[in-house]
Amino acid sequence: MRGFSRIFLGFFIYFANVEFILAIELDKGYELLKGVVGTCPDVINKTDARGFAACNCTSYVAYRLNLNRVNFSNWYGQVDKWSDAHFWDDTDRAGKAGIRVDLYPAVGSVAHWNAGSGASSSGHVAYVYKMNVHGNGDLSSIEVAEYNYKTKGAYGIRTLTP
Repeated sequence: MRGFSRIFLGFFIYFANVEFILAIELDKGYELLKGVVGTCPDVINKTDARGFAACNCTSYVAYRLNLNRVNFSNWYGQVDKWSDAHFWDDTDRAGKAGIRVDLYPAVGSVAHWNAGSGASSSGHVAYVYKMNVHGNGDLSSIEVAEYNYKTKGAYGIRTLTP
């Protein structure tokens, strides 16, 4: 797992007691769930059902966490709003909500980039859905699902290597 802290310039946020949905490859973006209130397609930046700007990275990650039975919203843990992604690695806020913040990726965790790290002026978050390992057991890459990374309001999957 060495090297990922240099790539991500941020933290991985873990949620305890998560049951993972393993069919992420079939998730072509949450806009396909037309019957779910607050999901895309919607007006970009309109507040969604979880209190985040629709079609943004924070909205998508909250959606993924909710699929894993983590009732995550902008008010999760009764702390100040989670708001823009650049606030998500605040260890004081996360600690109050019972969330661990560290540099080790895991399936179901949240990858985080700070504002100005190349992702966005508001930071960026993505959902870690797959970890790939070499034959010797060393981590070779992780795959993240995300919204609003390269194209405003668009879904994507990226492979990140150390």
